[in-house]
Amino acid sequence: MGAEIYGQWHGNGATVIGDTNGITVIKDGKTELFDWDHVIQYGTLAIVLMENDEAAWTISLNQNFRIHSEGPPSGEIRLYQATMEKNKPITLLNSRENL
Repeated sequence: MGAEIYGQWHGNGATVIGDTNGITVIKDGKTELFDWDHVIQYGTLAIVLMENDEAAWTISLNQNFRIHSEGPPSGEIRLYQATMEKNKPITLLNSRENL
């Protein structure tokens, strides 16, 4: 699923960047890079970003997510912070989708 979210995704004060280095999460002024060795596929619709052998973030594809043979994907992804505290997922859109 990492290849499907290649590019920049923005929404609700968060940014996710998928590139050759891995996946970067920017939230609340904090930047975290997860190289591909720390990105774990979870089924077909989600990946887990690992830090110190523990889940830090989960990224999932929304139902409206679509891959196109030409152009960027459309639809949304969701970013979930792995925490014991109650939190809401952050919905993100591909920055190239609206070009």
